[in-house]
Amino acid sequence: QEIGDRPEEWLGRIHPDDRGEVEAWIAAHLNGRNAHFEGEYRMLHKDGAYRWVISRGLAVRIKDGQAYRMAGSQTDITARKKAEEQLLYDAFHDALTGLPNRALFMDRLQHVISASQRRAGSLYAVLFLDMDRFKIINDSLGHSVGDQLLIAVGRKLVDCIRPGDTVARLGGDEFAVLLENVSELVHATEVAERVHKKLAAPLDIKGTEIFTSVSIGIAVGEDRYERPEQVLRDADIAMYEAKARGNSCYEVFDTTMHANILDRLQLEADLRGAVDHKELILFYQPIIDLNTQELTGFEALVRWHHPKRGLIYPLEFIPLAEENGLIHPIGEWILHEACVGLKTLQDRHPARPPLRMSINISGKQFTQQDLVGKLAGFLRETGVDPATLALEITESMIMENVEAAVETMNRLRDMGIHLHIDDFGTGYSSLSYLHRFPVNALKIDRSFIKKLSADGANKEIILSIISLAKSLNFEVIAEGVEMEHQLSRIKEMHCAYGQGFLFAHPMGIQDIDAWLKGRKMQA
Repeated sequence: QEIGDRPEEWLGRIHPDDRGEVEAWIAAHLNGRNAHFEGEYRMLHKDGAYRWVISRGLAVRIKDGQAYRMAGSQTDITARKKAEEQLLYDAFHDALTGLPNRALFMDRLQHVISASQRRAGSLYAVLFLDMDRFKIINDSLGHSVGDQLLIAVGRKLVDCIRPGDTVARLGGDEFAVLLENVSELVHATEVAERVHKKLAAPLDIKGTEIFTSVSIGIAVGEDRYERPEQVLRDADIAMYEAKARGNSCYEVFDTTMHANILDRLQLEADLRGAVDHKELILFYQPIIDLNTQELTGFEALVRWHHPKRGLIYPLEFIPLAEENGLIHPIGEWILHEACVGLKTLQDRHPARPPLRMSINISGKQFTQQDLVGKLAGFLRETGVDPATLALEITESMIMENVEAAVETMNRLRDMGIHLHIDDFGTGYSSLSYLHRFPVNALKIDRSFIKKLSADGANKEIILSIISLAKSLNFEVIAEGVEMEHQLSRIKEMHCAYGQGFLFAHPMGIQDIDAWLKGRKMQA
């Protein structure tokens, strides 16, 4: 009794946004274009809410084909529609933060790219954000705190953008921001600065104050971009450049970054075969007793003889090896070859005391559980006296985990191996711990030697290091001695040992005989 039989009784209850489409479906069936009528739309319920329904029907016609009524069914599908909407939402939103996920972000970015190609001068920008030190927070405070931190950071990011822009969580601790219709690059960098400022304040996570920051890479929309993956890739590359500068930095992508990444990837691929292809070689730089001018030993320095690029120095490939895990086989090769080289030199040039060898060791090597065992094996194999071998470690390596470092150093000392702190004076943090370390020598960083002037200026730090070493009964070795006045100054300060280009450049083992012969002739 509530509804009459006029078409308007039915059509008038259809949602205004859907009515035109429903009428078109009816017309298509009546005109014979569709065999039956079917459609999904919203209809007004008597409680005042709209329900989703699906209607199916056929026109009933008289003999001349004229339709005079419709017969069919109408079914409430509101529950199914809500489930579909939730599934669709879940498919395009991050379950933890509720932010758009990678799929939705890429879809929106594709629309922006297409729009910018149609409208000249339409500019957009993508910010790729990676949280600094998130793994440390997650591991130390637990995943629950880590999750709450991600949620809080997501909210902070939303506060930094305009209503029409998009913040998405791409996964893990990575976020992205899409800025539409920016008039110039400075607007993107202003957002980056706003993010850094917003995150500078501590976050209260479950009663714990947590300080966090993000590294940001920025890619500005250009004509060369056709797919969202290209823009995100470049923003990601810029982010890694920002992270290399330190925490809470941002960088804007330029094409040289992409070229550098490709070059780095190729170098990494080549490095994987360097040991097997026997492309690594050791050079040896003499260490001189400054009182007697006698040779006391060498420092072993690795070089990579690349088949196409020529000689590559360790600063270019050792950090790469530490990142990808190749430092372990490379480090073992260096230790073994240095022991072999030391035994060869000791047999070829007997001396009292015997020649010594210093070997640089990386932080990743130093924390290896089997370092001491492997080194003991190399010494047994080559017959080298452990007392003639010195490992050079840096202050920063020790300070990462003082207790573990001291334990490893004690085990090495118990074997008879000497320990030198390399680049001393650049870390600053180990001075209060120095008396605890089983160290034999400090190596003065070359940066201090370089600053020494002919009139003796800039010598205070060197004097302090030498005085400190003497009070702890350590030897002192000055690196990077290149000028006669530098040699004179460090001798005046009673530095015992020196190495540098003034004495000799690093050389292959086959060149050492000729160098020693030349020294004897000069003497």
